[in-house]
Amino acid sequence: MIRLFSILILAVAGAVVLSAQCPAGKVKSDRKLDKAKLPSRLQFAIQEHGDRLLKPGKERIQMTGLLSRKKGADVPFQLVQELPDLIRIDIQGANGAETLAFDGEKQWQDKGALKKEDGDLLEALIYDTPERFFQAQANSVPMRSLGSGFRLDGQIGRPYSGPVYDIYTIVDTIKGRGNARPQTKYYFVNSSTHLLERVEYNDTSNGDAFTQMHVEGWLQVGSDRAPRVIRRLENGTETARLSVNSFTLGPTRADSIFCMPGK
Repeated sequence: MIRLFSILILAVAGAVVLSAQCPAGKVKSDRKLDKAKLPSRLQFAIQEHGDRLLKPGKERIQMTGLLSRKKGADVPFQLVQELPDLIRIDIQGANGAETLAFDGEKQWQDKGALKKEDGDLLEALIYDTPERFFQAQANSVPMRSLGSGFRLDGQIGRPYSGPVYDIYTIVDTIKGRGNARPQTKYYFVNSSTHLLERVEYNDTSNGDAFTQMHVEGWLQVGSDRAPRVIRRLENGTETARLSVNSFTLGPTRADSIFCMPGK
């Protein structure tokens, strides 16, 4: 079912005519991240995630899998994300297919007004990711290291067998819903595996709701990794879960699949 749905989505996407009005249709910078300019521990980290940000030809990632949301059944999805900040999610729900997307400036969906839960999902999948964290360094966004070896239980001295983390914080600029806003975020890089597993912040657009992104496991193709499971939580309650079955990487394309129809 997922395979057939993916083929249909790609066929529709390929038929869209490129629109010069859409921000996604503009030429994007092909600047790649210089690993040597990262702090030494982040050089290990970016290497563990793969070379997508270091070499040309892997700007676009496609994922397929199942999406579950609060009080909803699991439904097939296909996600297409292109560096630095484009995303489209095609979802086959109980009421038919729907599309959610971000064109680099504005979020949209193809069936009426964008719901809060859809905007939250798009925002998490663009801004709460390893790619966004490392790209911030390429764009000279100030970063502060809070240290290494942090436990999740907040305790010292007691027996502990869980993971420990290097924690970094940056103030990102979030676009998509109204005016751009600053947002302080904390990134948790596993001290042993050097993989980004958590992002945490108090969402300034949502009454300072405590928001988390968790990655649980990884898929690997060649040297590149993609999350196996992505979970978004709000005040401790899971609002969305993406279980990824497969992913592929390829170069940027001159199409308009991220553009709102008619724009």
